[in-house]
Amino acid sequence: MDLACQAPSERRRAGIAIGTALLVLALAAVVTVAVPLSKIRRQGLTPVDQRFAETLRRVADLASSEGVRPATVLVGKRVLVGKRVPSPFCPVRPGAYRIAISRKLLVTPGSPTFTALIRHELAHLAHRDVTLSRLGRTLGWVLFPLPALPMITAARRLLLSAQLRKVQLEQMLDNMEW
Repeated sequence: MDLACQAPSERRRAGIAIGTALLVLALAAVVTVAVPLSKIRRQGLTPVDQRFAETLRRVADLASSEGVRPATVLVGKRVLVGKRVPSPFCPVRPGAYRIAISRKLLVTPGSPTFTALIRHELAHLAHRDVTLSRLGRTLGWVLFPLPALPMITAARRLLLSAQLRKVQLEQMLDNMEW
């Protein structure tokens, strides 16, 4: 069987597959960076300033004891009605480790609760599970709509072929002598 006649269509299919893979990777990269930044902006989080030097020092000490590079500590700069940072979380994107904490926790750096909560968040950073879960969610968000693309393409082709048939029928009727 001679497969040379299939080469052009197989090259086209390979190009589409490679293009789709590159599109998925590009979208995943954009979402991976944009979602944490959006969450930070939505909750009005800003880095803690030097007024809370004791808190920053305590977080840096805990990070070094856990073997993690120090994370930026974020806190809400304004009180949002109905929205607050209920417990610490890590709005992480690759290369930027951050821990968001509540104002209540910010002023108690020596408490056992502060130590436990910060160590918990540092453990997430050390094991990279926040980054992995972000990547998993991002790929889910990006890959979920992909199965619809063939259906959209097929619907478009059907619509175009119907329009073409209509034009051909109109031309045929115009050429007929009555």
